[in-house]
Amino acid sequence: DDKSGGLVLVKLQPEGKLMFPSTLYAKAEVSLKITNISSSYVAFKVKTTALKNYLVKPCAGGIRAGDTATVQITMLPRTSTPDPSQVDRFLVQATPSKSAEPLAKEEWATKDKKDVHEARLTVGFRDVTDQEKKEAEEAQRQRSAPAPTAETSLGDLKSKYQEMTSYIASLERQKKDIEDDMQKLAEQARNSTGKASGFSLVQLILAFLLGAIASYLAIASGVSVAAAST
Repeated sequence: DDKSGGLVLVKLQPEGKLMFPSTLYAKAEVSLKITNISSSYVAFKVKTTALKNYLVKPCAGGIRAGDTATVQITMLPRTSTPDPSQVDRFLVQATPSKSAEPLAKEEWATKDKKDVHEARLTVGFRDVTDQEKKEAEEAQRQRSAPAPTAETSLGDLKSKYQEMTSYIASLERQKKDIEDDMQKLAEQARNSTGKASGFSLVQLILAFLLGAIASYLAIASGVSVAAAST
């Protein structure tokens, strides 16, 4: 680690260089571990020379003595191979603190330079693993897939409307069959010499089914009307 004013506050892992897989069209992540090797609280923050290329979480924080903070650095998807002459860099700054809470920007501004420990890291690239290659290929496939058009969406809506209409017609036929069956049962009951009290179990079941289908038809008809108006 670099030293400032003789202070040694934190240890970084990895040191010196952050190695990302050399993939295109897929994000890549590297974990940076910051360990507080001092005997008191330490506040830190992480900066980069390429803000548009990376997400850093958390970009600032506080660490108790002996503890380690993990910073997740995400490289956003690239569409071209990196230019060797343009190397992205990160700067980790650490300073003694009174608590494990991050320091505000104003508090950092009041710090004396000799109290700020700094370590610099550069970005490098390594060969990709088979899994990383598959993820990059899938990302490229999704990127190349044609976006759904208004015509496609309209076609899907019409197809679903036709399916709904057919299903409603089927339910209406079933409702008519149940009504016919109930009418036959009523005629049989009237013609029967015996006088049974109440309704038979079959009649009650048929009445329940008829009511359920009638309720669904009312809801489904409303849905189909809305779809047709669209």
